[in-house]
Amino acid sequence: MKTLKKQFRPITLLLAFVMLFQGCTVYKSASVTFDEAVRAETKVKLKTKNSETLKFNKLELEDGQYFGVKEINKDDAFNISKMEIVKTQIDENNIEVIKIKDKTMSTILPFAIPVVLFGILLGSVAIWY
Repeated sequence: MKTLKKQFRPITLLLAFVMLFQGCTVYKSASVTFDEAVRAETKVKLKTKNSETLKFNKLELEDGQYFGVKEINKDDAFNISKMEIVKTQIDENNIEVIKIKDKTMSTILPFAIPVVLFGILLGSVAIWY
């Protein structure tokens, strides 16, 4: 039983480390206008007046109306994945906060967090031995 635990420990650590590298989206803290969000052409997080959070891949302006664009993965009868683009009309009067994706932090954080955690792990192992 002890040998099994020793063999599973590196595999478990490897899987945990790989999970930490999964992408995350960081949004800027300052709220922007609808026009700035459309020009940014990046992920957008909207907060409505009734505290509902809506996330879209981008915002578009068509005929004076704002739409949130999201890609949804659909499986057909033969289990073939297809991306479907869904546009949702947005009521401007119901939106309280508009945040756009912070590209810099969204790139840095998925690598920085695991590196820091790995450093802490190595430091604690070095202290124990």
